[in-house]
Amino acid sequence: MNLQDYCKLRPCLWHMTTRDNWISLRKRAGEGGDYSLSSTASLHAEAESPGFDLATPRQACEPLTLPWGNALILDQLPLLNVEKRLEFPDEWDLARYCGWLNEFVFFWPGTRDGPVTRPGKKHFKHYLETAEVKLTFLRLDAEKVLLDPERPPLFSSKTTGAPSGGKKAVGREADVFLAAGELNVPSDVLEVAFRDGVSLKASEVSPVAESRMREHLGIAKA
Repeated sequence: MNLQDYCKLRPCLWHMTTRDNWISLRKRAGEGGDYSLSSTASLHAEAESPGFDLATPRQACEPLTLPWGNALILDQLPLLNVEKRLEFPDEWDLARYCGWLNEFVFFWPGTRDGPVTRPGKKHFKHYLETAEVKLTFLRLDAEKVLLDPERPPLFSSKTTGAPSGGKKAVGREADVFLAAGELNVPSDVLEVAFRDGVSLKASEVSPVAESRMREHLGIAKA
C-alpha cells in the first residue's frame, strides 16, 4: 500500500480522549511544545500506584496519577462484550491480548468531518452514548503524520478492540498490525496505530468538541 495513496483516500486520522486528558496534554506540552500521546501501558508504567491490571479488560474508566498530572483511561467494554467469541492462537489468551492492546495508541481513518469506516463510527458512538465524562476528539492531518519516517505507523484491516462477526467466532492473531508495505488496498484499513505512543506537533492536531461530533454522527445532545 502506497502511503500517499492512503492519505488521499483518508486525509485525516481521529483519536478520542477525555476533555480533561486533552487539557492535561496541552499543559504538559507547554507553549509551542509537542503533544505526547502515550499508550495505556506507557502511562501505567509512569503512574503512582495504578489501580488496575493491564491484562484485565477495564469494566470502567480508571484514573492514573502521573508525575506531570492526572489521566483517565477509558473502559474496554466493547472488548468485554465480544469476549466469548474470540479465538486465540497457541499461547495467547484474553489476558495476553488485552495487555498487548494496551501497548498501542489508536487512530481511526476519516475525513475532516469524522471517521468514515463503520467500526470507527461505532466506536465513537459507543462512548458518546455511554461515557460519563466529557470527550474531546483529535483530528490529525494524515499526510503530515504518516509520511514522517521518524514515526512509522502500523495499520490493521481488523477492529482490534471489538472485533465483529455476530455469533461466529473471530480468530485473533498477534500480528494484526502491519506496515504499509504489507497491505494492498488503502480502503481495507480500519485502524492506524503507533506502538508505545507518538509525538505530535501542535500544527498537526485539531481538537473537535463533543457537541460537533455528536452532530456529525446524528447523536442527540447529552
